[in-house]
Amino acid sequence: MGKNNQKINKSPIQKTILALESELVPLVQKRLGKNAVTLLATGGCATFDAVLGWSDYDLIVLAQDKEKVPKIDFRALEKKYGIKPIQLAAKPWDSFCNRVAGNRKADRFVDTSWLIAMRTCTRVLAGKELVALIPPLKTLLKRDLECELRCDYLHETNSDPEWNIVLAKNPKRWINCIISLSHHFLLAKGIAVRKADIPKTLKRTYPNFKGAPLVAEAIKIRATGKIPAINSPEGRRAKKLLVDFLRVYREYLFN
Repeated sequence: MGKNNQKINKSPIQKTILALESELVPLVQKRLGKNAVTLLATGGCATFDAVLGWSDYDLIVLAQDKEKVPKIDFRALEKKYGIKPIQLAAKPWDSFCNRVAGNRKADRFVDTSWLIAMRTCTRVLAGKELVALIPPLKTLLKRDLECELRCDYLHETNSDPEWNIVLAKNPKRWINCIISLSHHFLLAKGIAVRKADIPKTLKRTYPNFKGAPLVAEAIKIRATGKIPAINSPEGRRAKKLLVDFLRVYREYLFN
């Protein structure tokens, strides 16, 4: 387990996440073997800013060979700890090394914003420690992070129905998209905060950005732990929040 797990005041959600990880990490290590360079927790479960009933557990492996990472059935652990889905995503180790070096060989899924996140809001669960390999924030912030933010927007609004977030029939994804994009907005300034603090930090950091109230409402929905039904008033409100947020996000970045 990561060293920073040893010095925290454990809240109920922290205890749940750490108990889950005590079973999850050995299971994943056994299945991945030497192909895994580093195993990371990201998102709310990495910072213990999760909400039971809402939050996913996002697990990332930096792998020597991404194509050899197997699918793992986590349903028993999801049921036991009430955190679902547990999602394992693989990123290539060589792409990480290329992004650290600042060359053009890294793919978009290992971008500079992700390096900033690794410095500020991820946890290494097993394997190689990475922070010492990553350039300092001052160096990372000199890279073209606005380009990455525009790519985030274009990815979420891709014309392919499989990827387009607006066409997704999933209010949880809509709300999480708003929060994720706003979080990346702050990472582009080297800032990582708890989700409850994103709206006020957005106002302070981007005074001309009009999306902070929309983010605040999305975070309130997430805090309930209840996922709205798609055809309920709450579900329709979640979609309107997403559409409005994407509009102001686009206006800010592209105008």
